[in-house]
Amino acid sequence: MTQHRMVPPIGELVSQCFYSGEITSEPREIDNNLSLALGKPVVWFSTSNMLKRNEARRGTSFSNDCEASIVTRLLKNIAGIFKWTGKSYKVAVLTGYSAQKTAIERKVAASSSELDGITVMINTVDAFQGQEADVCIFSMTRSNHSGSLGFLKSDKRINVALSRGREALVVVGDADFCRASHEAPNPMADVLEYMEQNSDCLISDGSYLK
Repeated sequence: MTQHRMVPPIGELVSQCFYSGEITSEPREIDNNLSLALGKPVVWFSTSNMLKRNEARRGTSFSNDCEASIVTRLLKNIAGIFKWTGKSYKVAVLTGYSAQKTAIERKVAASSSELDGITVMINTVDAFQGQEADVCIFSMTRSNHSGSLGFLKSDKRINVALSRGREALVVVGDADFCRASHEAPNPMADVLEYMEQNSDCLISDGSYLK
């Protein structure tokens, strides 16, 4: 089976991590503007070295203010492409938790004047299933001392989350937490291992973001 929707770096990640490598990707040009703004077509901005990286419980849901701030900075970088080139993008910001959706919405609303030229859709993974965007940013949200993965244990939902972007995929979350958790399944640990081994992917602390 050959997929035509996603650029090969995203398609290969999804294929290897969720379909045992059985899906191939049709060759497509990489959007160099996005790669310059984000670092690579597939990026993991890890919060592992940030002091306030942990989740917060909100009733039956969870939020992560650190990740919400990084998402907003990423959106500003993408909006910067429009200022220089006039090219606009549709960006999906996804999370497994309604409380994180609300936290991101508040941060983005406060920076709306700096986001001209991009269309931002903020939603839960379940609500966004079947839709797509030019760029997908996935906020993992979970980061704790117990190693509890919650939403991140669902292979099917993580597959959905990481396959919504046509041109670029960005994961925002605590890489060390995923690596250390003993819960199973742990699909994000597999994604992390794949990204560490592939040159089309970048794992960054986000220090070069504006």
